[in-house]
Amino acid sequence: MLTATIAPLADTTFDIIRLAAYVIVPVIIGAIILVIARRQDRSKGPGAATASMQANPFAPASAAPQASAPSQAVAPPGWYDDPWRQARVRYWDGTAWTGHTAP
Repeated sequence: MLTATIAPLADTTFDIIRLAAYVIVPVIIGAIILVIARRQDRSKGPGAATASMQANPFAPASAAPQASAPSQAVAPPGWYDDPWRQARVRYWDGTAWTGHTAP
């Protein structure tokens, strides 16, 4: 008769803590890195975002040309959905997107 011994995954409290640390520590470190990266994005300020943007990549939906009134092709200044999806809304100054956003 052949008997096989199966070694348990963890024998002692030390082994259990060490096993948990292999899972918990990387999760904590990843969360810290994510928080730091998000804070750095926000700390750049609106000027940094505006510098990398094109002047008018696409206008708000209300700026679509209309056949009856071609002079109203430009949308009035106001808050519109952010075309870059960096925030919920972004301010359109009538000619270009600004760096001002709202969550």
